[in-house]
Amino acid sequence: MKASIKKQLEDAFKELGLEIGPLILEKPKDPSMGDYAITNTFIMAKRLKVAPHLLAQEWAEKLDGLKPFKAYFKVSVVGPYLNFHLKDELLVELFMALKAPYIQTKKQNKSMLLEFVSANPTGPLHVGHARWAVIGDMYARVSRHFLKQVSCEFYINDAGVQIETLKQSIEAKKKGEAIPEGGYHGSYIDDLAKQDQEPVSAILALQKSSLDRLRVHFDTWFSEKKLHQEDRIAGAIETLQERGALYEKEGALWFRSSDYGDSKDRVLKKSDGQWTYFAVDVAYHADKLARGYDRLLNIWGADHHGYVTRIKSALTALAKSKSNNLDVELGQMVSLLKGGLPLKMSKRAGNMLFLDELLDEIGVDATRVFLAQQSIGTHSKIDLEEAKKKSMDNPVYTMQYAHARFCRILERFSNQASELQQELHPVERELMMHILHIESVLEDVFENVSLHLLIEYTLKLAKSMHRFYELCPIQSETLKTQSHRVYIVNRASLFLRYVLEELCGIRAPSSM
Repeated sequence: MKASIKKQLEDAFKELGLEIGPLILEKPKDPSMGDYAITNTFIMAKRLKVAPHLLAQEWAEKLDGLKPFKAYFKVSVVGPYLNFHLKDELLVELFMALKAPYIQTKKQNKSMLLEFVSANPTGPLHVGHARWAVIGDMYARVSRHFLKQVSCEFYINDAGVQIETLKQSIEAKKKGEAIPEGGYHGSYIDDLAKQDQEPVSAILALQKSSLDRLRVHFDTWFSEKKLHQEDRIAGAIETLQERGALYEKEGALWFRSSDYGDSKDRVLKKSDGQWTYFAVDVAYHADKLARGYDRLLNIWGADHHGYVTRIKSALTALAKSKSNNLDVELGQMVSLLKGGLPLKMSKRAGNMLFLDELLDEIGVDATRVFLAQQSIGTHSKIDLEEAKKKSMDNPVYTMQYAHARFCRILERFSNQASELQQELHPVERELMMHILHIESVLEDVFENVSLHLLIEYTLKLAKSMHRFYELCPIQSETLKTQSHRVYIVNRASLFLRYVLEELCGIRAPSSM
């Protein structure tokens, strides 16, 4: 809708011969002030040496004289702001034009590789992994409306000390011996000790099963072992050597990362000849770079904060440019409560809540909503008892019940959705405006990796539908009004189902 409104406003100013520069269209914080506003008066007033509010009044008077424009917009001036109220006729026209797939963004001919979760295969996925899984999956769903190709990747850390520690822990359990210091504990170690299956493969199967339950799927699973077996690490380091980005010191091989924005230089190969974890990560990201994606995005936990700059510096050196195409989003972890009391989590001690346990406790839909409803940089707290409530206090229930309610209306009035009236009830108008605002919301979500905005939008949409249900009766109205409102119900229910299932990845039940 925003793009359509912007085009109409630009055409109107062009017809009047008014120079306004690139049109800046915003939504006023107070809806009573207007549906949209432009702030071009500030820029143009300075250029024309006139007071902004006088320029706004001049533009308003001229726009009000355009018949086609006047038929769709009501113009008002508040100080230096030029505000526009959409008339019901235009809103009805836009709403009737709204059809699946609903999102009319112009796709960029670009590709993105999105890496998220990438948990060590040393145990089942826990709730922290689940948060990155949900956020990554939802972001991929949104991004596919803006980019030609979006690929999701899980990096498997299946080489190194942690894998040896896992095997030692399982072997000790098999022999009835004490698990080594720093080893892994928990019932899953007991289960693995009873099996003959290779432990990493068994754990990966568990992780994939959990992600399937969560409705999260990856296009590729990239093994760290592949980097070692195919000598990819030495190849990446050799490229850095060719760039003149390495030096030796005290028997170790160092990367001049401070030349590329890092706070200090980093060791790639230790004096004993072993590659560091950093060297392996450099090789992995070099492989990503070589695949030709326009953008690389990693979603990592906040504990990787100190790692971001060094990886970016390596990619900058590898890319032979002053910048690179890697972005990293750091997210805070999850705290779980039950009845207000905290649940302690420790993967090695085995007294934490794994993802499958969370899914068993509150279900897939609640898990996805509650893990995404706060900003990625905000520490997330989930009370399991609150997440299971079947009331309007629970956002999941509120969203799904709105869809079920509208489906029930459609069952009763199945043959009466033919057309819309030109005059709208305020609640009808609110619902239609909110639906038509979807593209602006998704633009914010895409540009800022702000999945909480999608959950916030969906919850507001559901609440608007509930208000419609309560304040816009159908049975007691004339046949014409019944047809009008059933039309709105039909479009709104289809739209909510799309947002829930396709964007948020949660069910849209037809009855509850």
